[in-house]
Amino acid sequence: MSPAVTPDYPRGFANEETMKKFMNISMIAAVLSAALFFVGCQSVPEEVPQGISQQEFFQRAQEYTDELNYEAALFYLREFKVRYPDDQYNHLAADYQIALISYKQNRFEEAEAQFQGIIDTYSAAAPGTYPEWVDVLSRKLLEKIREDA
Repeated sequence: MSPAVTPDYPRGFANEETMKKFMNISMIAAVLSAALFFVGCQSVPEEVPQGISQQEFFQRAQEYTDELNYEAALFYLREFKVRYPDDQYNHLAADYQIALISYKQNRFEEAEAQFQGIIDTYSAAAPGTYPEWVDVLSRKLLEKIREDA
C-alpha cells in the first residue's frame, strides 16, 4: 500500500475550508473594488447645453439618478434652479429630487432637513402655488426617516 497523499495548501492555509473562505472573500473584495471604480468614474457634465427645456432638465436628472450618477443629477437640478429662478413651482420639485438623492445616498439627516423645508414651504404657500405630490411624497419619506431612526 502506498502512503496517503495529503494535499499541499498554500502557506497560511490549514485546510481546504480556510482556502475557500479566503477565495470567497477575495472575490467579493474584487467585485466591490470594481463597482466602486466604475461609480467613481462617472462623469458630471461641465455645462448644460443652451436651449434645453425645463422638462429636459428633469428628464436628464432622472436618467442620471437611474444610472446612480447622483452628482450629475444634482448638477442638472441645481442648474435648473439657476436658469429658471422665477419658476417656483418647479423649484420645489427640484428641491424634492435633491432631497430624494440625499435619501438614496443614506444622508438621512440632510434629507430630513430638506424634506422638512419642502413641507414648510408648501404649507406656508397659497393652494396651487406648488405641486401637491411634492408635499405628499416629502411627508411619506420624512415619516420613514423618522421611523427608521
